[in-house]
Amino acid sequence: MNTFLYEVVSIDGDYANLKRTDAESDELKLVARALLPPEIKEGTRLKYEWLQYEILEDENSGFSLVELILTLAIMALLVCAMIPLISGYMNKLKVSADQQFADTIKKSISVVLENPQMEAEADWGCPEPGTVLCLDMEEHFRGEFGEMVAQKLGYDSAGAMTDPKSGIVSELRTPEAARIIVKIDQDGSCGDVVVISESGNPLITAE
Repeated sequence: MNTFLYEVVSIDGDYANLKRTDAESDELKLVARALLPPEIKEGTRLKYEWLQYEILEDENSGFSLVELILTLAIMALLVCAMIPLISGYMNKLKVSADQQFADTIKKSISVVLENPQMEAEADWGCPEPGTVLCLDMEEHFRGEFGEMVAQKLGYDSAGAMTDPKSGIVSELRTPEAARIIVKIDQDGSCGDVVVISESGNPLITAE
């Protein structure tokens, strides 16, 4: 069966005037709109085949290969530009989380040091005033003092808390963070808690 191509020239009520586009002709064909796709409008291109009209999609619609390549290239550039911003934002989140972590450590050790039994019981391992404790050194958290600090921070024992690989230091997220030190003030209270790098540079301080 033959195939004919038309264009909707005008719409008049329940009828539409169609013009052949696949052959030279000035004659218009009057067709009832009931026989045509309901979404037609002036300029719509139609194909008539097998006693049925259907809308022809615009051949220029969609992306050409060049347009697709350009679109992908622009998207790649945008992604590359966003990477440093996203990386910086993620680092800020990590620093913020470790700041809260350091604050929690300070509060927990302060509560333990304020326990009246710490001073009364010499064998409880209470640290000397003016000393610096490293949270990855079990010998700095001896006796009942170490066990109470570990319990406050959610660990089963001082050994588990100070384990370099699985203990509290391993929970740090800030880039370059390597150790956590706790300064004991001269009055015996908990001073600054400082997160430091491997070279000893302070990265975060809970005062």
